[in-house]
Amino acid sequence: MDTSAAPPSPDTEPLIYKAAHLAFWLAGELRALLAAEPGKVLEQPFLRHVLHHYLLPAEAALRRAIHLLAAGLPPMRAPPRRFRPLPRAIPALHPVRRAPRPPVFRLSERTPAPPTDYIPEHLSPRIRIIGPPARALPVARPPARPPRTPVSLEDRLRRRCAALDTALKNPDAEARRLLRLRARLPAPRPLLRFARIPGYRSPIITESGRSALAAINAELVARQLNTS
Repeated sequence: MDTSAAPPSPDTEPLIYKAAHLAFWLAGELRALLAAEPGKVLEQPFLRHVLHHYLLPAEAALRRAIHLLAAGLPPMRAPPRRFRPLPRAIPALHPVRRAPRPPVFRLSERTPAPPTDYIPEHLSPRIRIIGPPARALPVARPPARPPRTPVSLEDRLRRRCAALDTALKNPDAEARRLLRLRARLPAPRPLLRFARIPGYRSPIITESGRSALAAINAELVARQLNTS
C-alpha cells in the first residue's frame, strides 16, 4: 500500500475551515452549558444530552479537520523504541508524586466490536434427552461494566472538553501527532468511522453542520481510496 500523501485538493482549505468553525461553535456552546454553579452536580440525563448532541459532533468535526491537515504533510518515520530504565534496588524514601496527566484529544474513533460467540441463555438452542439431566456447563459472559455515576460522567465529559479546547488552539501540532501515531502503527488502517460519523444526527448542528461533516468525510474517504 502506498502511504505517501495524496496531492492537495483545491477544496481542502474550505473543508478544513468549515469543520473547524463547527467545532469552535460547539466548543463555545459546551463551555456555556457546563458553566454550573460551584458544588452543583449536573444530572446524568443532561450530561448525556450534552455528550451526544454537542461533544460528539465537535470532536468528529475537529478530528476530520486534523486528519485532512495531516494528509497534506509528508509522512514521518517511526521513532526509535525507548527502553525503560531498570528499577532502583532501594526505593526512594519520599516517593515522587506525579502531576495528573493533562487530557489528550483522541485522534481515532472506536469501531464497532466484532461479533462474539456469546449467545444469551434465552436464545441458546435447547435439546431434551431422555435420561438423567446433564450437568450444565458454565457460560462465559462478557464482564459487566460498573455503572457510571453523575460525578464520574461529568469529570470524564469535562476532561474531553478540555482536550477539545487544547486541540482547537493548535490543530497543526495535533496533525503532527497524528503522523507520529500512524508511524507507530504496525500497518496502515483507518482511524475514523467513515460510514457512521459520531454526532452526525445531532439536531443541534442543523443541515449546514451535517453538510460540512459529510463533505470533509467524503474527502478523507476519497484520499484513502486513492492511496490504497
